[in-house]
Amino acid sequence: MKAAEKEIVSEIIKYTGKQFELSPYIYERYDASNETHLLEIKDRGKNITFDDLFIEFDKFAYNRTFSLLHNKKFWYANRVNNEIYIWDIGELIKANYHFNWGWALLPSNTDWGGGLIDKYVGVVWKKDAIASFECKSLKPIKSVEVVK
Repeated sequence: MKAAEKEIVSEIIKYTGKQFELSPYIYERYDASNETHLLEIKDRGKNITFDDLFIEFDKFAYNRTFSLLHNKKFWYANRVNNEIYIWDIGELIKANYHFNWGWALLPSNTDWGGGLIDKYVGVVWKKDAIASFECKSLKPIKSVEVVK
């Protein structure tokens, strides 16, 4: 887990009052959990101005299934421009949310290094987050150029 993701988990703990344990496994498909929640985190960068964010289907499907098997909620969190957004994926599914699944040519990793690959992704809108809050205590994040 990257240092920024650890900081984001700390901010989520402060904001929600829920304790989360970081995953001890380097290749785990979620970043943190507790008795009632799984937490997947993305650190998107700054200077991102659009209101929709991607969720990769493989993480979505695995974490949704894992959360159901273990009777937990699946939260998906993104930091964008030093603001954190959290979605409750199970509640979105119950509400028949339109993720608009499709293929997109995207960077092979979150750090925008390593070239572009096709990924099957859905969209979550900032307005549909169950929580959003500014995180001034986090270190500034690098600017990335995003082509949408």
